[in-house]
Amino acid sequence: MSRTLLERARKAFQTAINSQDTSKVYANCKSAAELYERAFKASQRSQRAKRNQQPTDVNPLEVIAQELGAVYCFTGNLYMIVEEDERAARCYDAAIKMLSGEQKTDALVGRAAVKKRRKDFSGAIDDINGVLMLAPEKRDECHYNLGLIGIDREDYGFALENLQKSVQVNPEFAIAHAHLGDVYRILGDTKRAQHQYERALQVTEGRMDRLDMRDYRGAIRAEIGLVCHLSQEREPRFSRMALSKGLLSQQEIMSLTHFKHVGVRTLYPLRKPG
Repeated sequence: MSRTLLERARKAFQTAINSQDTSKVYANCKSAAELYERAFKASQRSQRAKRNQQPTDVNPLEVIAQELGAVYCFTGNLYMIVEEDERAARCYDAAIKMLSGEQKTDALVGRAAVKKRRKDFSGAIDDINGVLMLAPEKRDECHYNLGLIGIDREDYGFALENLQKSVQVNPEFAIAHAHLGDVYRILGDTKRAQHQYERALQVTEGRMDRLDMRDYRGAIRAEIGLVCHLSQEREPRFSRMALSKGLLSQQEIMSLTHFKHVGVRTLYPLRKPG
C-alpha cells in the first residue's frame, strides 16, 4: 500500500517540476504532498505491525519524510515567487520539521526570505545562522544573505561586514560584489563602489560559458551602478543578453535598477545612456 502511494507521490511531484502550466504545478504539488502524507501514515502502521522483526538498513519513514520535505520546500518556493508569504512560510515550516541535517538548509533560507520580506530581521538572521551551523561549506551564501538582510534593515556596517566575508570566501560571487558596491556607494565611498561593480563585471565576463541567473543579476546591478550612479559610459551588455535569452523580463530588469535612497527605477538597461 505505502509503496504504491509513494510511487504515485513521486510521479505527481515529477510532473509538477516538469510542467509549464502554473495551475498544474500547484495542483500536482498538492497531490504529491497528500500522497506522501498518506504513504507516511501507511508506513508507520506497517512498522508497528512488524515491530519484532529485524530492522532494515533503510528506514522507509525517513525516506518518505525527506521526500515530503522536498515537496514542501519546492511548494514554498512557488508561493514566494507570487508573494504569498503566509502560505510559503507554512510550507517552509513543514519542510523544516520533515527534513534533517543539511537537507533542511534550503527551507531555512526560504523561511529567512519570508521573514526578511516581513521585516522580521532578527528571525531571518537566526535562520541563516542555522544554515551556517548545518552547512559551513555554504558560508559564502550565508554571509551574502546576511548582507542582504543588513541592507534591508539599513544596518550598512552589518551588511558591509558580511558581504566582505562572502567575497573573501568566494571571489567569483558576482552578485555579492555588486551588492557590496551598493553598500559602498550608500556610504559615500565611490572609489570602492566602482571597484566592486567592475569586479562583478570582470568575474561575470570571465565565465561567459557557464553563467547562472545570479551572475546576470549581479552584472546588471553593476552596469546600473557604474552608469546611473558613477556617471560612466557603458553598454548595457548583460541586460540585453538576459532579455534576449528570456532569462529576465523587462519588469525583472527594471526591479534591479531600484536603489535605496536614490529612487532610480527606469528601464535604463534597455537603452543607451544619455
